[in-house]
Amino acid sequence: MISNLTNKKLVFKYLILVLLSVFKTTAFSQVQVIKGGGMTDSTSWFIYNLESVNKAKREFNYTLQKPLQGVNGCLRITSANATSILLWQKLSVKAGETYAIDGAIKTNNVASFWSEITLSNVPPVEGVDYLPNNGADLVQGFSTWVGCGPNINGLFSADACNGKKKYTVPGVAGTSVDIYYGLKIGSMANPMPNDLEVLIDELKMTRDVNVGNDITAVSLGTIDIPNLNIKIPSGIRAAQLKSSLSVSPYSSFKVLNNANSEVSNITAIDNTMKILVTSENGISKTFAIQTSLPGLTLETLNNLNANVVDYNTRNIDISGASNITITGLNNPIKGSILNLKSDNIWIYFPNIRPSLVYKNICPQILLNGAVAVVDQNIRVEEYLEGTMLISQPITYQALQLFAAENLAGTSFQLNINNYYRAAQLGTFNTTAKSFRLKKGYMATLAQNEDGSGISKVYIAYDNDIVINKLPVGLYNDVSFIRVLPWRWVAKKGWTSGLAAAEALNAHWQYDWDNASTSTLDVEYVPMRHNKNWNSYANINNKLKSTHALGYNEPDRPDQANATVDEAIAAWPEMQKSGLRLGSPCPSDAGPGLTWLYSFIDKADALNYRVDFVAVHWYKGGQTARQFYDWLKGIHVRTKRPIWITEWNNGANWTCCTPTFAQQQTTIGEIINMLDTASFVERYSLYEWVGNTRQMFLQNPVSLSPAGIVYSNNTSPLAYNPNKVNNIITGVDEVVEETKTEGLGLIIFPNPIENKVFFQSLKPILSVLITDITGHQIVNYDQLENNSIYLNNLDPGIYLMNIWDGQKTWIKKFIKR
Repeated sequence: MISNLTNKKLVFKYLILVLLSVFKTTAFSQVQVIKGGGMTDSTSWFIYNLESVNKAKREFNYTLQKPLQGVNGCLRITSANATSILLWQKLSVKAGETYAIDGAIKTNNVASFWSEITLSNVPPVEGVDYLPNNGADLVQGFSTWVGCGPNINGLFSADACNGKKKYTVPGVAGTSVDIYYGLKIGSMANPMPNDLEVLIDELKMTRDVNVGNDITAVSLGTIDIPNLNIKIPSGIRAAQLKSSLSVSPYSSFKVLNNANSEVSNITAIDNTMKILVTSENGISKTFAIQTSLPGLTLETLNNLNANVVDYNTRNIDISGASNITITGLNNPIKGSILNLKSDNIWIYFPNIRPSLVYKNICPQILLNGAVAVVDQNIRVEEYLEGTMLISQPITYQALQLFAAENLAGTSFQLNINNYYRAAQLGTFNTTAKSFRLKKGYMATLAQNEDGSGISKVYIAYDNDIVINKLPVGLYNDVSFIRVLPWRWVAKKGWTSGLAAAEALNAHWQYDWDNASTSTLDVEYVPMRHNKNWNSYANINNKLKSTHALGYNEPDRPDQANATVDEAIAAWPEMQKSGLRLGSPCPSDAGPGLTWLYSFIDKADALNYRVDFVAVHWYKGGQTARQFYDWLKGIHVRTKRPIWITEWNNGANWTCCTPTFAQQQTTIGEIINMLDTASFVERYSLYEWVGNTRQMFLQNPVSLSPAGIVYSNNTSPLAYNPNKVNNIITGVDEVVEETKTEGLGLIIFPNPIENKVFFQSLKPILSVLITDITGHQIVNYDQLENNSIYLNNLDPGIYLMNIWDGQKTWIKKFIKR
């Protein structure tokens, strides 16, 4: 009997401990960030009279009366004439935090009255009416214009007739943000039927702070709540343990050694270590660690091709040429260590952005046992909406030159990012005849040391590129090479401002300058804006950028203001960068296209490389189809892919101002067109052309209806190898002889309309069509009557690899 009673008491005690732990996890305290909200004095407030003639009278700690929910003294504001007064203070808060806004208020029967609370990143200016972001920053308010105001005795949260009761701080979650809290009170009635009298008290901006400091889950093991310890497998590293832990909301944790120092991610966990969990309000709790569970088995995977949801709770050595897609969200390798043991491992996370892979996943990645360090021993690159993690170091040699054709003879390997000119190329200066470019890199080859002369950009975006014989103009004549890491950027971009680009889920951005840099999530494209600004050196030294833009609207006196001849004269400076180059971008007015076409014609005549054409478009009252036809005409005329670096549905200088709903519909139609137009590489919308045409109601958080459409849109890859300018600068579009003397092979006709015929001594077994950079387009392993149809092939210059079982011929041809 005693034993049973004792057992029941122990069970009851255990249940109480569990319940207390649960209650602690969900318990909250409240934080008030407004100072002086009790209105007993003015020391915490800046006070501006926005109406300079009639200044309202203000009395702090007024005790003769108070609002119904007031406490002790309050603020009394009175005026016999029209007036406007602003009380404000600057608050330092964290982005992503949500606050409840409230305050007690009492008014008399006043006419044309307002009392409004705003929270904004725009600071007030004395003497200037305060309506930040055109009223979008109003949080709560009373106004006789919208049906409330006179004879109020209550709370802002319960009785205000416009605004909202909750406020979430804008910006990147966790970053510090300065926000301006403003209370504006006034009346415009003049004369007033009754004197203005407003009582204010207990202004609050509060946030519930979680006081929980528990470990709530350990995916690697178990939790012993009463004894404050966890059990995990032996041999676990700190990164594995950290990724497997879940703790109380808003709390943080550290893994400490017996000297109370935080251990590194690579450290093996032992029983002397502990976990310190700290609640949001700063209270800590310590959990002991017991490595008493069996260790994880080491798995070895070689030359792996896999598509999985996750690799949780595993120790894996991966080697060889491996391509892995992991589709899970957040951290799909929770509790695991992946040790990458070759430089040809590609892990694709299609649903996780690069910054999150860097933060949450890279700590669990090793390179031959060493900690992963981005841009040192591992690459983390944007790939559409996700991330490509590549096991290649900064010292990786992505390009190999050969002294003979067909990758034969002596060779020379080139590092990435560096400039290779005559001195650096050594004996390979003007002697290279073939090369291999590894997947995931771009290489610019040019005739002259400064990047000018005959040149070509090769992009190995999905496979290695093998050029068995360099084309005329580069064969035995290369004196400039630069190899850069490629980024698999989507089409959608933004004009100016990283925070706004991130809010719109854009993949690239530019700012009419060249001083900024790319982030993991957003590529920065530098621009030489005009003849004098900004320095070319900024472009030439840029890392993590693959493209550069020429002058902005050179046809306009208020922009770059340059003639075609001036722009052409300066273009060799752009070629020094080795980046992929976009033309100067004219305005969409009639003279703009005339300027552009003249520039392209002169660049082609001088062998100046221009890889794509940049344009602007602000035509009002036009459909997506009309926009498409306009772009297609430019593409056909210039024979280059297109970037639209500024565009909108009209502008404040054109016709047809849309409503918010009309703008939403039209923007959706246009971006669908741009995403499906194969010759459009990239686009970036410009919003400052009228309120209803903007993407933000409050930059960069509150999106307009059109902004929501733009943000939610998932655009495809920007680079389309079938639409690039395949003409090597300085090489005429002359097809080589269609008859191979002495070898019995003839192809005809050339140029080709739809069908090509072969005459040969031996049967043709296969024909592989590639573009001139070596990318495979289509393979024919069965020929009908010694012919193949090419009617689905886009116009351009291609290579034909013809195989008869013993020998391969490589023939260049034109598809009309």
